[in-house]
Amino acid sequence: MVLTGDSLLVGDVGRPDFGGGDPASQYESLTRLLRLPDWVAVFPGHFEGPCGKGMCGRPSTTIGFERLFNPLARMNRGVFVSTLVDGVPARPLNMTAIEATNRGVADMAWAMLTTTPEIREIDIASLESRPIDAFVLDVREPEEYAHGHVPGAISLPQAELATRLEEVPRDRPVISLCERGTRSYRAAQFLMQMGVHQVTSVRGGTAAWRAAGKPLASGEDRIEKPRVTESEWTHAGARPHGA
Repeated sequence: MVLTGDSLLVGDVGRPDFGGGDPASQYESLTRLLRLPDWVAVFPGHFEGPCGKGMCGRPSTTIGFERLFNPLARMNRGVFVSTLVDGVPARPLNMTAIEATNRGVADMAWAMLTTTPEIREIDIASLESRPIDAFVLDVREPEEYAHGHVPGAISLPQAELATRLEEVPRDRPVISLCERGTRSYRAAQFLMQMGVHQVTSVRGGTAAWRAAGKPLASGEDRIEKPRVTESEWTHAGARPHGA
C-alpha cells in the first residue's frame, strides 16, 4: 500500500498550481511510483473534486491500473509538463484561505462554503442596465480577466475571495460575474453567508455577454487565450449550479 497524496490520483495527478507545485517534480514523483509492483494499492489524498482535471470518483486504485489506464502515466516528460500547465481548472472558491489554514499558517475555517442560499440571478440585459453604484465582481482567474472582461468589472478571483473580503462593499449592490455563471453563483452564496445581502449572480456570465456582441475591455497585457478551463467542480464537495 502507498499513500500518494497529490502525486498520483485515480486517473490523474495533482494540479501544479497549489502550494507551489512544480510539473517537472510531479513527473519525477510519478515515475518513481510507477516503478512499484502492479499489485501495490494506491490511496490518494483526494478522490473527487477540483484537485485534478480527470479524477475518478473511486477512493483508491493500484499501480498496475494507473500504469495501464492513466493517460498521464504514459507520457514523456515534455508532454506531461505541457499537459499539466495547459487547461488547468480555475482555482476553487477560497482556495488561498483554505490552503493557508491546512498548512497551519492561518485560521480561516470560516472560508468554507457551508450554506446554500438561493441567489437571485440576472441576465446580461440587467447587467448592462445595472445601477450606477453597483459593484461588478469578476471572480474568474486573472488571465481570463485580462483576455476580456465586462467594462467596469473588478477582478477578484474566487480563490482569493475570503482573503480579500474587505474589498467587497456592503453598502451597495454587488454583482458576481464569471465565465458561464457557475463560479459566480457559488461566490455569491459565500458572500451571502458572510453577510453581503445585496448580491446577485449573472446567468450565462461573460460568455453570454460576449455572445451578445457586447464590448469587452482587456488588461494591459492582453493574452490571446487563457489556459484556464471550466470545471464541473466549483469547490470541494459541491456540484455545479446551472450549465
